[in-house]
Amino acid sequence: MASLEEKLDRIRTPNLQNQAQTAVVLNALETSLREENPNGPLTPTAYFSALLSVLNQYISTDAILNQSLAAAVVYLLDIVTPFAPEALLRAKFSQILSYLAPAITHPDAEAPLLKSSIGCLETLLIAQDANAWAVPQIQIGPKRAISGLLNLGLDPRPKVRKRALDAVKLILQNPPPTPSLDHPATELCAEKSLTTLVEFAKQAPRHGQHDPKTIHALQLVRAVATASGWPSKRIEPLVEVLLTIARSTNELMTISSLDVFEVIFSSLKDSMVSAKLPQLLTAISELRPSANDSQLLPPWLTVIAQGYGVSAEISPDETFAQLPELFVTISAFLESSAHNIRSSASQCLIALTATCIPSSILLKIGKKEDKILRQISTTVTSLLSVRYQGAWKEVFDVYKALFERLRWKASLYLTDVVKAIGELRANDGFNGKKEADEVLVAAVRAMGPEDVLRVLPLNLLDSSPTNPGRAWMLPILRDGVQNTNLSHFKSEFVPLFKALFEKAQSFSAQQKEKTMQTKIFETVISQIWNIWPGYCDLPLDLEESFDMGLAEVIANVLYSHVELRVSICQGLQAVVESNLAILHLAKDPEDDDDEEDSEEEDDAVEEILLQSRVTKAEAKRNLEHLAGFATNMLLVLFNIYNETLPQYRAYILNCADAWLSITKEEEIAGTFDKVTGALHQALVEEGEKEKEKHQHQQGGNQQGKKQGQELPAMSHNLMDLIVTIAPYLQVGSLPVLFRVFTSCVGRKEDAQIQKKAYKVIPRICESEVGKKVLEQQIGELQELLKGCKDATGSSARRDRLVALEKVVEMLPREDMTFIFECLDEVIQCAKEVNEKARATAFELLVVMGEKMKGGGVIKRGKLGAVDGEGDVEASLEDFVLMVCAGLASPEAHMISATVTAVTRILYQFKDDLKPETVAELVTTMDAFLTSNNREIVRSVLGFVKVSVISLPKELMLPRLSTLIPNLMTWSHEHKAHFKAKVKHIIERMIRRFGYEVVEKNVPEEDRKLVVNIRKTRDRKKRRKQEAEEAGEEEGHAAQTKRKGKFESEFEEAIYGSESDDSEGDDEGDVDMERGGDKKRKKGHQQFIVEDEDEPLDLLNKNALASISSTRPQTKGKKVIKSDIKTNRSGKLLIGKDGSDVDNDDDDDLDEPSLNINDKTIASGEVRDGISAYIQALKGKDAVQRGQKGRLKFSNRRRKDEVDDDDMDMDDAEAAAPNKNANGGHQHQHQSQSAAGKKGKGKHERKASFGRKGDNGRVQKPPKSPSSSQTFKQRGGGTASIGRRK
Repeated sequence: MASLEEKLDRIRTPNLQNQAQTAVVLNALETSLREENPNGPLTPTAYFSALLSVLNQYISTDAILNQSLAAAVVYLLDIVTPFAPEALLRAKFSQILSYLAPAITHPDAEAPLLKSSIGCLETLLIAQDANAWAVPQIQIGPKRAISGLLNLGLDPRPKVRKRALDAVKLILQNPPPTPSLDHPATELCAEKSLTTLVEFAKQAPRHGQHDPKTIHALQLVRAVATASGWPSKRIEPLVEVLLTIARSTNELMTISSLDVFEVIFSSLKDSMVSAKLPQLLTAISELRPSANDSQLLPPWLTVIAQGYGVSAEISPDETFAQLPELFVTISAFLESSAHNIRSSASQCLIALTATCIPSSILLKIGKKEDKILRQISTTVTSLLSVRYQGAWKEVFDVYKALFERLRWKASLYLTDVVKAIGELRANDGFNGKKEADEVLVAAVRAMGPEDVLRVLPLNLLDSSPTNPGRAWMLPILRDGVQNTNLSHFKSEFVPLFKALFEKAQSFSAQQKEKTMQTKIFETVISQIWNIWPGYCDLPLDLEESFDMGLAEVIANVLYSHVELRVSICQGLQAVVESNLAILHLAKDPEDDDDEEDSEEEDDAVEEILLQSRVTKAEAKRNLEHLAGFATNMLLVLFNIYNETLPQYRAYILNCADAWLSITKEEEIAGTFDKVTGALHQALVEEGEKEKEKHQHQQGGNQQGKKQGQELPAMSHNLMDLIVTIAPYLQVGSLPVLFRVFTSCVGRKEDAQIQKKAYKVIPRICESEVGKKVLEQQIGELQELLKGCKDATGSSARRDRLVALEKVVEMLPREDMTFIFECLDEVIQCAKEVNEKARATAFELLVVMGEKMKGGGVIKRGKLGAVDGEGDVEASLEDFVLMVCAGLASPEAHMISATVTAVTRILYQFKDDLKPETVAELVTTMDAFLTSNNREIVRSVLGFVKVSVISLPKELMLPRLSTLIPNLMTWSHEHKAHFKAKVKHIIERMIRRFGYEVVEKNVPEEDRKLVVNIRKTRDRKKRRKQEAEEAGEEEGHAAQTKRKGKFESEFEEAIYGSESDDSEGDDEGDVDMERGGDKKRKKGHQQFIVEDEDEPLDLLNKNALASISSTRPQTKGKKVIKSDIKTNRSGKLLIGKDGSDVDNDDDDDLDEPSLNINDKTIASGEVRDGISAYIQALKGKDAVQRGQKGRLKFSNRRRKDEVDDDDMDMDDAEAAAPNKNANGGHQHQHQSQSAAGKKGKGKHERKASFGRKGDNGRVQKPPKSPSSSQTFKQRGGGTASIGRRK
């Protein structure tokens, strides 16, 4: 809590206009106090006494003499009173209350005065002792004062009401020292608030109308109950009136009344007052409404669920014993014909199931618990009878809650439920199959597939009318199986798979083409293996069931059934990761900082272990057991990886990565040696094949496989495997890995192998062993990366930057020169075409800056410094200076990249750089705004935007005089969106620095842009204000909701537009982007599609089908013919073609009647100003776009085409203006040239536009691989790496 002096300091230097008068009063008060006591300190008592004497001058017993001054004095008194001695507050209680009473009770008192008075009264009442609270209410004392606070708790002004309610709660939560636990005023507050609530509830309007008074009274009751609990003897009348209010059809009143119930129940959780809970529950139960009361029954059920939920926390055993009776009582409401009653009853049963059935039954069920659960199961099983048929959907929700709560114990009590629902599901006429499937999924998840299939067997091989097949159970098993016995899959589904596969093979052998029956068998086989991942999710009998026989079956299926590989690999990955998750749940013994947090964490861990039935020791044994199969399983995975197309095999590496995490170190080393040996051999063979290919490729038109449908080179596959193995290697294998990295990272002729090689460094850093080895060999790694700089292809650039980032993070403080040695490469990548490469370059710049900020040594000798210059200390300023060195480059691209890099660094480290450095950067970039190179200026605009947004005002304001004129120079440039970018920067300046400051520095010729921005902002505010007045808060919130379009704050600062900010202006109104706002608004429009003869009937139930979000196409309207003729300029032709109107020398009458269409435009027949633009788009010489959007120009000669060079310009007649004697209008005559037929075929000029490819030819893009492309299959056999069929 701040001290009195700190609070008064804030008032002495006010930031808000409304605090100015308070500061004046405080200044005068302190001056007066210092005159009286010039040498002594100003104590809280002195302030308090002086303020009381001043307050008496502005507030009398009858009226408030000066509202503003009284508010300022009471505001200061509210600040000072908590620091005044409590003895003084008790002694002066009557005097202080007499001063504050007029301010509280006067009808003309304004909200600021009332809020401060409430604060003073709150502090005053908290300081009173038990003797003061014993004074009756009829006398001036604390009870009379708190009664006034209760009245203010019903004030229509929200801020006053909230302040009063907070004061009441704080007073009741701080009782004076007495033997009683309750506050002396609790009874008074409860009585007054309850009386007020009953009175307002009787006066409340009916028919669901909103009643603010009743809601305010409910808030008052809620405040009293929250503070000190509700008195026992007033519980029953409160419950009765709350249930009466809850039956209102007004949603807000119902919610408010239920909130009061929730507060009352929460206050009874305390063991000291929990004795009131049974009395409260009894009172609520006795107020049970009629079974057909659709208004009062739903809130009553909600209150029952809340109350017994609290009771289960206080006394779980007693509440559990009452559960059967509750289930019987509430289940009876499911017979109701009202949907809201049935829904509320089911939700109540679900809540009781979740809160009142203890978790301890999962460990042990005694005779008493067994009897209770059997009673409950009997009750819920009867809910599937015909009498409850209308509520079966709600009953199914109750079943799901019971299965979820009872888990594996559900097989003892809910087997009949599973059987009944299975029979309903098998009925073709049953409409609730989806809901039944959800219940069965919950049953499989809780009971396990073995118990469910014992009740509902599949019967796929031996189905009969008495034992129907249940293939529909396979998707249910797929969604529900988890944490069960793996042996059941071996005994049930592996034989089923073999039998079905043999039948499918026999059918395929008999028919040349696949029959429908064969396809059905294949589908069922696929569904069987889709269940496999569920059995692998933390199986209970892994050590016994996962044996060599099962492993051989899995390996053979992986080789022979390509379509099943995804499901099998998901299961193999899950069986490892689920056990690892249990193993890692255990708490680290070194982390014993917070005892309370550790206890909560231990409880959570125990709960998870209880739910999974697998302990940490069992999980550890499971992983050790799986490790014995790891080597062979990895070989199988590696082999099928080599045989799978790249776009279909990512899951195989994920599975292999999981198994590598449990493989023994020596086995990993052996596998790694085999892979590296195969890689070396593959590189040699591919090199020889490449040479032979170059030798025999002369003049051949051989066409290989289409790109994307052929397997990649074996070396690429093996390199992927090495990258996967890298984090799990030990020290002995890392030198071999470095040799592989060295040999592959410089292969410029193979970009893919180079890209994969760079991934090795980040993967090694994932393990502690590999990271330590890299730190020891950091020097050699730096030299290697520097040597491969020029040999790196563009596709490997991002992975190289990631590797550089890891190296920079590991640099020792003794030598950080490598940062400067690779800095130019990182800066250039800031302008890389690849977006991911750019983002990685920005991340690397930040990592370098953080490293330099941490300090270290830069050896200048390595950077080519002259002799005599020693090492320097690393600093952030030196880093920025080295980055800025790129600004001196003669290449515009390098300068632009440097500006972008500096922008990113400035945004990240603006608070760490010296103000002088930042000022120098802004000045330098301001100068670059005058450059004539658009690429440079585009980057500088990004820098300026970041500066305007993030740099301090005092640093930017002096530079606006030069910055804004330089910016406005580019506001007239339309290319590359310069005008829009400049306008947006000016908008951000106006928002931050104010309109007057910006306008003052804008050149006179560019003032129109600033005026446009101001008008746009005003229009935006005006629309917002009108929307708020019309009550459109929701629509406005939807429009102003910020969209997360950018991955980082830096990108949003650079590329974000005004429309992305919640308080931004409407940038869609910019003149240059007129279409943007229309498009944005168009998305929220709706159109009515209706007949011409009959309007749409909105009361019709099919009316929704005539509402469209797209503009309906209008039918062609009948054209009305008219005898009035016009020329193509739109002028009326009167007296034309035989009419009796005189010819008035209007030259337009002599114009031929032309039809403006594509044909006349293309032929050049139409030649006015408008049609010239159309001809440029649709004419014979119009530009067209070809493949990949490239521009195409037609050079073909036409029969009637005339070469421009051969046209005789002398024959062209100049148009002479003629003035009309009547109106003074000017008309131009254009005569067509007679040279249209001259020079035909003399010579042709050929023009080439656009850009050709590297080989001078346009190549067709590769087609995407067909989805029906089959994988290569191979049978079983010994697994070997690098072997491919």
